[in-house]
Amino acid sequence: MLYNELAKSLTELDKLSHMIKKLETTGAPVWELLNGTFLKDEMCRIKARATVDILIFERYAHVYFDYNNSEIRRLIIRVNHLRIYLLGLCFMEEKEKDLYEICLFMTEELSELAVFFYNLHKDYSDRNTYPGED
Repeated sequence: MLYNELAKSLTELDKLSHMIKKLETTGAPVWELLNGTFLKDEMCRIKARATVDILIFERYAHVYFDYNNSEIRRLIIRVNHLRIYLLGLCFMEEKEKDLYEICLFMTEELSELAVFFYNLHKDYSDRNTYPGED
């Protein structure tokens, strides 16, 4: 249980979660996301932090990866729900079109982040096997 709480406290997905919440509540594009470099920089920051954080967990790294992957999947689901809502509109104004494009871009980036965590977990578990673990 201690490692679950530690994984929750070390997650770096808070800023992305906040951005998605802003998109959902305002229904308008967030200015930070209109420029694709902000999201790419955020993803790089999360990836860099994850490669450091796994060293804290050692043999319990799977807890960290499981927690982050579940959070990433939740974010992808939230963005996809917003996309589905936008596709259901009969008329899309410019801001809805921008919002839809942002949702597409966020889905791609979050999917790449999930793949990164999966590969990092796989590489880490391949290198770090402990006696008695099969």
